[in-house]
Order: sequence, then C-alpha cells, then structure tokens
Amino acid sequence: MIILFFSYLSIIFIIDRTDNEHEVYYQSEIKELKTARDQSLREIQDLQSKLINLQEEKTTMEDELNKTINKLQNERGELVSANEYQVKLDQSDLLIQQLQSELDEILEEKNEADEANNSLTQELETVKTKLEDLQLKLTNLEEEKTTMENELNETIDKLKQYCEILRNRQGKFISDIGHKYF
Repeated sequence: MIILFFSYLSIIFIIDRTDNEHEVYYQSEIKELKTARDQSLREIQDLQSKLINLQEEKTTMEDELNKTINKLQNERGELVSANEYQVKLDQSDLLIQQLQSELDEILEEKNEADEANNSLTQELETVKTKLEDLQLKLTNLEEEKTTMENELNETIDKLKQYCEILRNRQGKFISDIGHKYF
C-alpha cells in the first residue's frame, strides 16, 4: 500500500506537476495570446487610424478633385466663351474690313465726285463769264439797235418829210403844169 500510496502520490505529483506544467503552459499560451491579441488590437487601432486618415485624405482629395473639375469646367466654359468671343471678334474684324473697303470706295467716289464738282464749278464759272459777256454784248447790241432804230426812225421821219416835200412839190408841179397846160 505504501507503494500504492507512493504510486498514488507520485501519480498525483506527476498529475499535479503535469497540471502545473499544463497550467504554466496554458498561462504562457494565454499570455502570448493576450499579447498577440493586444498587439492585434493595437494594429487594428493603427489600421483604423490609418483608415480614418486615408478616408480623410480621400475626402480631401475628392474635394480637391471636385474643385479641380469645377475649375476645369469653368475654364472650359471660359474657353468656350473666349472662343465665342474670338469668333465674334474675328467676325467684327471682318465686318470692319468690309466697312473699311466700302468706306474707301465711298471716299474714292467722293473724291471723283469732288473732282467732277470742281470741274463743273469751273465750267459753270466759265459759262457764267461767257453769259455775262453775252449779256454785255446783248446790252450793247440792244443799245446799238436802239441807236440804229432811233437813227432809222429819224431817217424815216426825214424821208417822210422829204417824201412829203416831194409830194407837195410834185403836187405843186403837177398843179403848176396842169395850170400851164390845161
């Protein structure tokens, strides 16, 4: 029995020792697992923190991207407006060139008209001068005509008087001859 007791004790001791070893082993495993768990929790927290930072960076980048897109859309709109403005500017330049050409033609026509007007004015002055000369000649001719008419009337009157004298003389002569011969 003693042996049995010792055997039993030895088994208990072995079991105890084995239990202790197991307990120490399990506690060591638990400790390692807790350490691993704590480390995993810290890594998870680090990853969550990094994820939050990445999400914030993503939000910031999305905001910046949206701002850039809006800016590019505005610039595109401004570029379209600038292109439309350039088209309108080009059209205005073309219209200005056309108007300038028309103005040049009008000025050329005006110069020609001015030259024609000057020429006509000179001709008119020449005609006026000739007309004044003709008027003067006509006045002189009228004066000469009046003078000639007056002279002619005087001559006619003298001729009438002379004819009258001649008739009277003829009548007297005929009467004298008639008295003499009849």
